[in-house]
Amino acid sequence: MLNDLLISGGEDKKGLSPRTVNAARRTLKTALEKAYHLRKLPCNPVDGTKACRTDRAIIAILSRADAKKLLDVSKSYEQNAYIVLLALSTGMRIGEIFGLLWENIDLQGKKLYVRQSLVSTNHGYHLEPSPKTKAGHRQIDLPEHCVEELCKHLKWQEKQKAEWLDQWRDKGIVVANCNGNYKDPNHFSYVIFKRLLEMAGIKERIRFHDLRHTHATWLLEKGIHPKVVSERLGHSSIRITLDTYSHVIKSMQQAAVKKLDEIASDW
Repeated sequence: MLNDLLISGGEDKKGLSPRTVNAARRTLKTALEKAYHLRKLPCNPVDGTKACRTDRAIIAILSRADAKKLLDVSKSYEQNAYIVLLALSTGMRIGEIFGLLWENIDLQGKKLYVRQSLVSTNHGYHLEPSPKTKAGHRQIDLPEHCVEELCKHLKWQEKQKAEWLDQWRDKGIVVANCNGNYKDPNHFSYVIFKRLLEMAGIKERIRFHDLRHTHATWLLEKGIHPKVVSERLGHSSIRITLDTYSHVIKSMQQAAVKKLDEIASDW
C-alpha cells in the first residue's frame, strides 16, 4: 500500500512525496498499534516496513529588503501585517500563530507564550493544547515594532466587536476574521501569502514556513547563541537547530577566524 502511494498516489496518480507517504505510514502505524493492543491483530504489520528516504527540505531565506517589501504590502492588504510580522519576529509555526490567544500575550511585558496550535480536522478547526514538542511550550520575548503592530490589531479587533455586537464570536483569538471566528491557516498560506509575495515583487519561491527559517537565520548571523534560537523556535534540542541551520554555522566560521586573529594580535 505504501509503495502504491509513492508510485501512483494522489489525485493525479503521479505519486505522493516521500514525506507525505511517511506521514501516512506514521498514522497507519498508530492506528494498527491500538488494534494490536486490543488483540484485534496478532502484530502490527507496519513494523515490518521502512520509512521512505527523504531529502532535506530546501530552506529559502528572505533578504531584509524583500522582508520590508513583504511587510509594506501586507499592511495594505486585509489586515495581514501582524501575521507576517509575528512570523518574522518570533519564528512561530503557522498553526501556533493562528492558535495564539490574547491571554497568551503580555503587551506591557513585551512577551508571548506559546500554549496551543490551531489544527484542522474533519469537523473544522480547533485549538490543540499541546504544541509539536514539550519544548514547544515556551515564552518568546517580542521586539518593540511587533508589540506596536499587535496593539494596532487589538484596536481594530475591538472596533469589529463593537460593529458586530451579538454576532461577534468571542474566542479570544488573535488571528480572527471580521466576526471573531477562526481564520483558515491553509488559505492564508497557499492563497493570501502567495498573493502578498506577488504584490511585493518577490519571485523567489518562498513558503510561509520560510519566515520561521528567516527569523532563525537572521539571529544566528547576528551572533545570537544557537541555544537561544533553539528556545525561541521550540526545538526539542539544540542539535535540531544546529542541523537545520548548518549553512549559517558554516558561514560563521569566517567570523570566528577573524576573532582568533584579533586574539592572536596580542600574543
